[in-house]
Amino acid sequence: MPSSAATIGLALQASGFVFSGEGPLRLATTEIEDDEVMLTDKLIDGDESGDPVFVTSDVKLGSPASYVATQDMIALLSVKPDNILDCHQLNVEDETWDEQPIGNTHPIICHQSSKMTSVTLASGAHVFFQSPNGILVDLQYHQDIKEWTQHSMRITAQEGSPLYATQAFSKVFLFFIGRDNCIYYVARSTDGPMSDWQSTAILPGPRFEHVPDGVLVVPENEPDAFISYILEGSQLSKIDAAGESVKVGTIDENGTFYPTSDQECTIIINIINPYINGGLFGGGGAGGRGGGGGGGGPWGGQRWYY
Repeated sequence: MPSSAATIGLALQASGFVFSGEGPLRLATTEIEDDEVMLTDKLIDGDESGDPVFVTSDVKLGSPASYVATQDMIALLSVKPDNILDCHQLNVEDETWDEQPIGNTHPIICHQSSKMTSVTLASGAHVFFQSPNGILVDLQYHQDIKEWTQHSMRITAQEGSPLYATQAFSKVFLFFIGRDNCIYYVARSTDGPMSDWQSTAILPGPRFEHVPDGVLVVPENEPDAFISYILEGSQLSKIDAAGESVKVGTIDENGTFYPTSDQECTIIINIINPYINGGLFGGGGAGGRGGGGGGGGPWGGQRWYY
């Protein structure tokens, strides 16, 4: 799916995002209105911006958020003011969001600075965040039994590390910032039964002075080769597969992107997820690298890309 550097910056600036179909971007953001913090969902399609749709007011300011789209539900996870994980499910008939229990006996508590990300598989979905002790957590939604289970990954990330999950090369990858402020990742195979997480690996690139605000990682054509887009304040940078970093541009608080050069205006980035669910999101099956999935489903008949 093609996307511009400006769109990447806008996505990383939001609380949560999901790319859908051939270009539209859905953003989850928190904002203050009448002294009340609200979480909203909005569709961005090129230069067109839809009206924000109210999700909840029981949310902390600056809460991370993550969309989960499986064959039987579209959900948006966020964090309440007391750092408890919250979940709202879309009612596709009237485009409203209804609070839904995650299904655990005890509330799930996140680190006060935790970020969040997710990835969808045929078997369900994975939502990743940090626990209060900084350990990464894999919250799994099981499609067959329609239940959530929580699993500690026994991996410690930098407090407040941006998180980014994607699927490529028959693996699920989770990227995060380590204690030394470098980008690390872990992976597990999606061939057959889900395997254990592999040993932590480091991406080529600089050591950041401060923890970045956002990270988006794009698979290259070769296994375990990636391009990273990093948001630090208003600065968007690109790190290539060899670890070389260049500044792409800046994005202001209103979402306006200012490229470093005219060349950056025309950069097109292919964000590809090799497996997109059928069923609710259309019957086209896997899109594959360079391919497109099927159509159908809600929200203008677009498939969802993570």
